[in-house]
Amino acid sequence: NNTSQTNYSYWDQSVSQWFDTGIMIPVINVSGTNSDSTPPSINSLSLSPSSINGSGSVYLQVDVSDDISGVFHVTGNLQSPSGGSSINFGMQDNQTSGMWEGSLKIENYHESGEWKLTSLSVGDLAGNSFSWVLDNNTSQTNYSYWDQSVSQWFDTGIIIPVINVSGTNSDSTP
Repeated sequence: NNTSQTNYSYWDQSVSQWFDTGIMIPVINVSGTNSDSTPPSINSLSLSPSSINGSGSVYLQVDVSDDISGVFHVTGNLQSPSGGSSINFGMQDNQTSGMWEGSLKIENYHESGEWKLTSLSVGDLAGNSFSWVLDNNTSQTNYSYWDQSVSQWFDTGIIIPVINVSGTNSDSTP
């Protein structure tokens, strides 16, 4: 759209042309701030228990830090052994422990076998985000991350936590 750099424009489909509205786009100049362009860091994570027989709860704790604006969200995904189902989760900031915490419920209809915490994503109040994921081409056992600056996956060396689920009656029918 080459109509105006300072005014709003609109597209008139009947004549296939952009038109200047004459209404100025408001500009806000921000100064004196400490810009945050770095995503939060995942320092550690824990998952317990490491095995469940039948049904039960899984507790997660993640130590996350951010340099300026503060952590806004921590989310993840627990994937079934076959990869056919998953449980997405969000975590809450526990002010007392200083950790981000959450729980998941494994039901007796979930698939038995080794469930993996296949992704963990964090974001800050400035909109920066970062994810650790299972990328089988990089590692079968460790988290990987994508470095956009070099367009490449890297192995974090951090082992992906697993939960061994047994004694369930898997419901695989859609």
